[in-house]
Amino acid sequence: MEKWRLLKVFIIFIICWLIPTTEALNCMKGQYKVNGLCCSSCLPGTRVQRPCTTESPTMCLPCDLGSYTMHENPHKKCLPCRTCDSELGFMTKWECTRTSNTICGCSPNYFCAYMKDDDCKKCEPLCHPGQYVKSLGTNRNDTICEKCLEGTFSPNGTLDQCLPWTK
Repeated sequence: MEKWRLLKVFIIFIICWLIPTTEALNCMKGQYKVNGLCCSSCLPGTRVQRPCTTESPTMCLPCDLGSYTMHENPHKKCLPCRTCDSELGFMTKWECTRTSNTICGCSPNYFCAYMKDDDCKKCEPLCHPGQYVKSLGTNRNDTICEKCLEGTFSPNGTLDQCLPWTK
């Protein structure tokens, strides 16, 4: 009787020890899990063309122009590069590369109303519509905006002089 009890405990111990090691595959840093295998991630600036198999390693391809990856990754597609929309007051500070996204700044007569890291996320005109930029701000002085004279206009507050009305 005691023998059977010890055997049951031993079998339960073996089952409890084997199940987690066969089911839980923990990959090392720089790897990702695919079909029960730990595959190497692709380097920054590249993407997965084909995951690893038991016969071959992960195949990576460089990101296409206009896309990037900043970190080691298991992705099949690179991220699209940001476009700095001049209609919204943006200009490109640094072009996108295969390993970094585009960095936007504000066009002249705009200021950055929301900055994240070195990248401006929202540009706003220095002056309001119906005003023009009389003088740009400096480190010591704020921008001076002046109201347009009768018979002139400024559609968005970014001009350095008002435009004459048209008939």
